[in-house]
Amino acid sequence: MINFLTKSLSLEIVNFLSFLKRKEIPQKSFSKSAFAQARKKIKPEVFSYLNEKLTEEFYTDNSAVKTRFSGKRILSVDGSRLTLPRTWELEEIYGRTKNQTETYIIQGKACVLYDVLNRIAIDGVLSSVDTDERIQAKQLLNSCRKRDLLIYDRGFASFDFMYEH
Repeated sequence: MINFLTKSLSLEIVNFLSFLKRKEIPQKSFSKSAFAQARKKIKPEVFSYLNEKLTEEFYTDNSAVKTRFSGKRILSVDGSRLTLPRTWELEEIYGRTKNQTETYIIQGKACVLYDVLNRIAIDGVLSSVDTDERIQAKQLLNSCRKRDLLIYDRGFASFDFMYEH
C-alpha cells in the first residue's frame, strides 16, 4: 500500500512476495481477498505515524535536502476535495455531497503541507467537506519549523489566519 500500487492487486502481491524472497525474508502465500480483509483492519493513524517518521528521517543529517534563502524550507499549503468510497462508515464521518438531483457522493476535504524544493509531503489532514481550509492549515502549523517560509493561495487570507502565524 505504501508503494503506490499501480498494477492489479494480484500482480502487486506477486511482486511483493518476490521482493521478500530476494531479501530472504520468510513469507506465506495469501490471496487478494485476504489482503483486502487485512487492509480494512489497519488504523489510518498508522499512515500518519509512518509519514511523520519518514519525514523526520528525511530531514535528519541529509545533505541532499534543498533549502533557499538562508537555509529556509519553502513550504506550500493547499486543499482539495477528494471523492471517497461510498460506505456508510465514511458517510457518517464526512457526510454526503449532493447536486440538484438525488444522487450523492461521499467527499472529504484534504489539506497538505508540501516541501516545494524537495517534493515531499510533510503533513496532511482529511476533514469533512464543510471544514474551512484555514482551520485545516492551522492544524498543519504543528509540523512547521521556526524558519520555514510558507506559501498560500489567496483563499487562505484572513486577519485571524495571519495572527496565528
